[in-house]
Parts: sequence; structure tokens; C-alpha cells
Amino acid sequence: MKKVLLGLSIFGLVGLINLNSSASAEPWFFHKFGELRSYHGHFLNVCGKAGYGPCRAVQYVIPAGGDRFFGSASLTIHRTAKGNYVVEIFIRALPDRPQGPISLMIVGDLIPLAKDQWRSGLVDGVNVAETFHITDAGLNERIVALMKAKNKLRVIYEGGTGSINFSLIGLKSALQAQEALKQKLSSSRQ
Repeated sequence: MKKVLLGLSIFGLVGLINLNSSASAEPWFFHKFGELRSYHGHFLNVCGKAGYGPCRAVQYVIPAGGDRFFGSASLTIHRTAKGNYVVEIFIRALPDRPQGPISLMIVGDLIPLAKDQWRSGLVDGVNVAETFHITDAGLNERIVALMKAKNKLRVIYEGGTGSINFSLIGLKSALQAQEALKQKLSSSRQ
């Protein structure tokens, strides 16, 4: 009986969010981890709690024959409960606790990160190796605005001796789809 009710709840939610929304490059789908997901160009939207939880847009860099779960790098744009963005970057080539200097190049715009603008670990405070996130709220908004308007991000680290590129194709669509999803779910609760 519980499985039938869960199935009906999911079916109702699927109908509610209109899986073929124009903001989505591909339809939303339920993942076995209980997340609502959708693909947008080179990004994957992941929204916890069947869409009612926090959302993030993620891109993984997976080299041929590499680790398909974590890859060698990832770019994640989180949306906080307050609606702000936070940029998080994992690069397997970084030291366990990245030291800097770190700069971002977004098609012609060079953004050197000051030591007080980023921190090692995940957004939620967990100190995951080879990962950092940008802590400056205004800088996060500026970076995301640039990324939505451009097509490539280059992360430069270890004093310019290391770098990795991320495609930004699909990011704008992914973030628009998240916003549309949240609006539809919010209006359904009223």
C-alpha cells in the first residue's frame, strides 16, 4: 500500500512540475537517491528531497577510463535557502587542502581569488580533500552572472602551473530550470 501511495505521490508531482517545461533542456526525472534531476547541456541539475530540497547544477570532468562517479574534477553551483549562489570546485590534482593562489578565467575576465574569498572543503563545511568553495557572496553572484553569459571557465591554481577547463554550456538553462521548479513547487503548496 505504501508503495502505491508513494507511486501516486510521485506521479502527481511529475504532472505538477510539467516535465517538458521550456526551461528544461531535458525532462526532469526521479533518481534512485530520491533526487529530482535534469540534464542541461554539460550540466546536471540535482534537487534533493524529490525537488523540495536544495538544488545544485554540477558538471563532472571524467577522463577516458577514469572514475565515473567522482571524475577528475567537478564544478558545482549551489543555490542556498536564501537564493544566493555558491561556487564549489573539486580538482583531483589539488593538494588535500588547497593553498592557492587560485584564479578564475571566464572567457577574458580574470578573477584572482583573495585568501579571504574562498575556503577549503564543501559548502556545507565538510572538509573534503581537493575541494574549495567561494565564500564571498558578492563575488559568487558576479562569477555566476559571468558564467551564465560565457561558455568556458578556466581554474588556474598552484601559482599558474596547473589549470583545468570547464564548459559552461547549459548552465544558464540549468539555473532557469531550478528557478521554474521551485516556483511551481511553491505555488502547489498554496
